[in-house]
Amino acid sequence: MSNGRAPLAERVTRRIRTLTRIAWAVGGLVGLWVVWTGLDDLRFVGGGRLVVDDGFVAGGSPWDEADPHELEVEAGGTIRGPAGGSVLRIPAAERPDGAVALFAGNGVSYLDFDQTPEGAVDFDAPPEARERPVRRGWIDSEQPGIVLPGEGDLELWFESDEPWRLTMQELPTTDLDAVYNGKGDAYLYYDGDRLSARAEHIGDGTFYVRWFTPNEYDFPVIESGPVDTHFSWSYPGPVLIAIESDASRGAWTVSVDGETPAPTDPAASPAPTAPAPTDTADTDTADTETRD
Repeated sequence: MSNGRAPLAERVTRRIRTLTRIAWAVGGLVGLWVVWTGLDDLRFVGGGRLVVDDGFVAGGSPWDEADPHELEVEAGGTIRGPAGGSVLRIPAAERPDGAVALFAGNGVSYLDFDQTPEGAVDFDAPPEARERPVRRGWIDSEQPGIVLPGEGDLELWFESDEPWRLTMQELPTTDLDAVYNGKGDAYLYYDGDRLSARAEHIGDGTFYVRWFTPNEYDFPVIESGPVDTHFSWSYPGPVLIAIESDASRGAWTVSVDGETPAPTDPAASPAPTAPAPTDTADTDTADTETRD
């Protein structure tokens, strides 16, 4: 007599089929993830050959080399580097007093850029005793490398797949005590104890904000149009805040949270206002150094 249920063998077979389908589905997802994450490690080389790229440029981690290629600053601030890894060492006595920018020509598409932490530089240290450098970002034809003022020896590390050339120049900066109103591009230098600031933008133009400290950097604002946001860093100053903005299409304010502005003549530092409409055909666009 039937109890209305499928025989045991049939139920077991169905269960096995169900578990098999689940296993195939999970395996398929895992395989898809492996392929997807591996796509970034594949690249074509000459002759159409497809090879695995380990994600590092030639000569990666030059600080682990016993005798890394050492660079020098030529006349006019020119620095030339080979493909692979290299290091630039500047003794404290020869170090520029202010902030420094490393500008790349159009031939530089991507140059990895690291700096040994302030106070931890030892030019004679063997690889195993060197302080691991701090990543400072990348350098290309639109974004310079930034080095903040310091008193000790300076050690900068570079990695690239191709030979490259940079120009080192001292960077004009504007002191930021509490609040600064402006238009266009600017480099604001704050050397206080506060750890955050507010960025406001009025207008319909682009507004980019980057900041740099001796051991960190970030790109907290990549916007256009009205902006009102806060950003922060981890340690008390100094911090260099780089502003990139279309001067003909916007105005901005950067104010350090918690700092009290000194009394000023309002006419000397007006609050930002939306600019009057202009004929864009007659407006020169400013060069930028930040990657979109």
